[in-house]
Amino acid sequence: MRCYQYAHTSCILAVLGLVLAANATARGNQTEHSALIDTVFDGLELAIRDVHSGRGTARTRIWEEGPREVLTPGEEPAAGEPKRWERYSADGEAVVDFWFDGERTKSATHEVGGGLTTVHVYEPSESRTLHQKYKGNEGRSKLVIQEGPNHSLFRVLGRDFHPAALSQLDMNVQIRDMRTLLRKAAAAGNLRITYQNDGLLAMEAHGAGFPDLSMVLIPQADYRVSRLRLRYDSQRPDRPSEVSMVYDAKWRRYGSVWYIETLAFQRHETFDAGGGDSDLDTKSGVKISVERFEPTENSGDSVFGIEASIIPLGTEVLDRILGHGYKTSVPLVDEVLLAEALAEPLALIPEARERGGGRDPVPETKTDGARAGISEAPQTDGKASEAPGRMPMVLYAGTAGAVLAALCAVFLLRRWLARKRRGVNDDA
Repeated sequence: MRCYQYAHTSCILAVLGLVLAANATARGNQTEHSALIDTVFDGLELAIRDVHSGRGTARTRIWEEGPREVLTPGEEPAAGEPKRWERYSADGEAVVDFWFDGERTKSATHEVGGGLTTVHVYEPSESRTLHQKYKGNEGRSKLVIQEGPNHSLFRVLGRDFHPAALSQLDMNVQIRDMRTLLRKAAAAGNLRITYQNDGLLAMEAHGAGFPDLSMVLIPQADYRVSRLRLRYDSQRPDRPSEVSMVYDAKWRRYGSVWYIETLAFQRHETFDAGGGDSDLDTKSGVKISVERFEPTENSGDSVFGIEASIIPLGTEVLDRILGHGYKTSVPLVDEVLLAEALAEPLALIPEARERGGGRDPVPETKTDGARAGISEAPQTDGKASEAPGRMPMVLYAGTAGAVLAALCAVFLLRRWLARKRRGVNDDA
């Protein structure tokens, strides 16, 4: 009977030790994962701030296709009547000259085959945007001056080449938002972190109630993102949808700073449009290939000032800050001449007055599956191995607990055997 009691107690202690070890391991993984997540995203934000200024040239392709509501001019749809949809698509290639300095940004987008040039300048110290469109020195040219950023261009992937724009996935989602998602996944035990054979860091979050997320980061490039896959269900009550995003980037060191060499992004949304049609897909994407980039010192007004813009004769100027419009009477103007060049007053365009410099729809963006990483580094072969040498201290404590429990069980068993032997000797 005593033998059974000692054996039973020993088994309980052994199981308890294993449970404590497992819990300690889980807590250790959660603590280690949370610390690593903070290290990664702190590094990402620091990397964006470290690239202060630069200029370059890139080729871009921006495309979009999806449904749009069919509206008949002058007719209002009856209450409860199903909406009608039609497919549309847009696809354009451009060569973009870009500059950025601190928070200031400028891009001159030259449409391939169309001849149209769009210049976007944002000056945060004055909270002012210059948005100019022209075709050579002929035809219609328009310059819009508005307060605050132009959200159809500012920090939009493929339109703005400021380092902060390179992590803007769409109007509502940025790469830095993944920190919160990964921390929640780690707390729920739904996060897996591995180091791949090429040294890249992989993070994967899956599980019920969580978006599916996988990220591959480059530790030697301050944890910049090489690949990102994200799928989630939209929470909009008016249009439930499923959204998936794919982001691939290849980074290169230019002098002392890291900047992209190629980048491809694609967004795919499936939603219920209501009425007779449903599951109308919306796809969009952007592909960027940087042909030239160089870090620069402060560029100043010679790049970002209004006097740096080419403003052809007869340009329609719409000043949403001062609230009036006019045409220029000289081909090239600086700020002083622009204020005085009121050759032909124009009424404010009604559409512009209604928008008042407000938020325009943001074009979405693409990937074609380009391999990602660093231009000098070998590409990933997709094989993963668990992170070496990263066993947390709490894991050691849990293992020690299991060993201690086992030793206690052995001690109790040996003690019982000793008593049993003494009992036999006494009987003899």
